[in-house]
Amino acid sequence: PDHFVGRYVSEMYGDVTIAAEGAHQVLHFGPSFAGDLEHWANDSYKITWHDRRQGSGLVTFLVNPLGQVSSLELWPSLTPAALRSEDGDDFKRLAATTSPP
Repeated sequence: PDHFVGRYVSEMYGDVTIAAEGAHQVLHFGPSFAGDLEHWANDSYKITWHDRRQGSGLVTFLVNPLGQVSSLELWPSLTPAALRSEDGDDFKRLAATTSPP
């Protein structure tokens, strides 16, 4: 859904951007990583990295009861060991800015 589109930031890892590109959404992480998002379960999406050598990852959006997205948690890999870890990388959503008319 388009309500995930935006910029998210981590003090440790920098920025992640979710953009609507064509018929799907794309996650951009730093200058080298980009991947298509495919619904996984609830507010979680599988990331298929454009560089196929990177494999797949997982992103979970944290959505409040009003449907507002506050942050996302990123697991760059879908390996069993990575998914068992409770240490996904947290990125806080930045408020959208509007330009004056």
